[in-house]
Amino acid sequence: MTHPYYAAQNAKPPQRWKLYAPFIGFAVLVLLYTVYWFYAASEVKAEARAWIVEQEGYGYTITHDKLTVGGYPFRLNLIAEAPSITAPQAEGGWSARYDRLSATAMPYNFNHWILAFIGEGEVRTSEHQLGLAAERARLSFISRKGRFHELGVELIDLHITPSENANFPIKALEQFELTSAVDNEDGLQTRLALQGLTLQGQNDPSLITSLGERIEMARFDSRITHSQYLLDEANPESWRAHEGRLNLALLQVEWGNVRFGAQGDLALDDTARPEGRLSVLIEDPNAITDALVEARMLSRDQGDALRLAALMAPRREGGIALPFRLQNGALFLGPARLGDVDPLY
Repeated sequence: MTHPYYAAQNAKPPQRWKLYAPFIGFAVLVLLYTVYWFYAASEVKAEARAWIVEQEGYGYTITHDKLTVGGYPFRLNLIAEAPSITAPQAEGGWSARYDRLSATAMPYNFNHWILAFIGEGEVRTSEHQLGLAAERARLSFISRKGRFHELGVELIDLHITPSENANFPIKALEQFELTSAVDNEDGLQTRLALQGLTLQGQNDPSLITSLGERIEMARFDSRITHSQYLLDEANPESWRAHEGRLNLALLQVEWGNVRFGAQGDLALDDTARPEGRLSVLIEDPNAITDALVEARMLSRDQGDALRLAALMAPRREGGIALPFRLQNGALFLGPARLGDVDPLY
């Protein structure tokens, strides 16, 4: 039997590489990831430049001061300094510019991009020249298998400054959120919520005089069936032919002393006129009727018909319910015909 002292003397020294192996492996992984990240960054920049060249082939003019990619190690952040775009005259000749545009994606998911508009911007059309500034302006876009899947928009403290003598309806917006996503049955679910919308008085003085320049709150929740014909083909006629419908689950508006909501189901007839039913819940029907008549959106006879219908309408918690119907190119309130409805296209 070997004495313990001599056994310890004859023992092999510990293999130090086993102690360092985890650290070496981690360093190799970091190196490989770094190589991948810089390769992906170069590809993102190349794709952005290729997109610019493609759009210029369609007649657009796109400029920027600097194009960089940052965000290592957790994201890829493509930044364009002072980007601008001008559409060809065939597309309206509009133009837009911003101080900085950022497009961000995770290195492992290029199907989800978040665009952020930083600083101030300007939009020009044949009718308007608008200055834009927002505390936060972001757009989120998700695609699956090359198709649109989800869109999100967030605006915080947006201010719009039109040029002199410009007639633009919106002046400021405190908060705006929109989400729109395609579900498993090809339905497009859209939810919208806004707060603190300030209107320009010169757009429609009579209506704004009656209700005020500020819309406190608006909410919208809907679902469009057979959305592929609108999203993929941009063909409303195919959407109509395949019996596409707009299911309005919720519409709520608080504007001055007027509060109303609506639910309904709408489609298009053979001549592209809206058809369907709307149930409108109004807290104070006289207030909204007076405002619509004063704004000349309803004639006095139509206003009287609306007041009469309001007297006979059932009262619910939160107001009275008015049953509107769109049929054969006309708008009805109960059995009373209020006016004609034109085709949408």
